[in-house]
Amino acid sequence: MTSVLLNFFDDWGVAIYNGLGRTWVLILAIVFACLALFMLQSLFVSMLKHSIRKNKFMFKFFQFLFMVIFVFFAVWFLTLL
Repeated sequence: MTSVLLNFFDDWGVAIYNGLGRTWVLILAIVFACLALFMLQSLFVSMLKHSIRKNKFMFKFFQFLFMVIFVFFAVWFLTLL
């Protein structure tokens, strides 16, 4: 027995796939993956800068949270293909 939430995401994914088509789903997956990689690169660069300057590194929680959300969206769009 599957949950209502998983059925909702499955139905929503099929509706997005039918509405946008294969090409736009692939484009959105690539865009979300690029955004997530850019945020990951930004976190690594700031960590590197703080280690060189010997300053205390402040972890950017919301940037990390949005990066994880973008990764989930990219993976979800790739599973729709």
